[in-house]
Amino acid sequence: WHRMVKQAMLRTADFVICRYKFLFLEFSPRSVMFSGWVGDQDPTFDGLQEALKRYLQSAWDGYANFGSDIGGYRSGNGTLGRSRELFLRWAQLGAFSPLMENGGNKEHRPWMFEPSVETTAIYKKYVSAHLMLVPYLLSTGSKAYETGTSSITPLAKHNDFIDKVHVITITVHYCINLERLDV
Repeated sequence: WHRMVKQAMLRTADFVICRYKFLFLEFSPRSVMFSGWVGDQDPTFDGLQEALKRYLQSAWDGYANFGSDIGGYRSGNGTLGRSRELFLRWAQLGAFSPLMENGGNKEHRPWMFEPSVETTAIYKKYVSAHLMLVPYLLSTGSKAYETGTSSITPLAKHNDFIDKVHVITITVHYCINLERLDV
């Protein structure tokens, strides 16, 4: 089955979006997954940090492309289910991720967060940044898929990160190589 899907993908411009891992179980083998998401996080800053950790784990595991639900997938407290600040911080992460996705439980429309005009303008700025990166992300993501690598390269080594994850607070960084981006 997986071989057949991979062959079909290589013959077309279509791609498959899948959830790749949860609790260390593979839902989608890397060989058939062009782009996926890193699970269903809570709409909290801890959820955002969990998404970042899963970005790194995805990259170390060789998944080509991935993203997370902006603002978290699960429902939170209040009418909107997440704070404006969290929503915009997550949009910043999404803008520089291979997959920028806006979805999940409760509210994810930027104009619903007060002040709505300002929130929408900020959100649009990050959507525009992501759209400018699309040619680069498609090129890098395709190469990563073909070579069995990731389009994101974590600055931390896997063992260094895993050994320290429960000991200290970690600031998570990753780089996008913009040398090939003509802006």
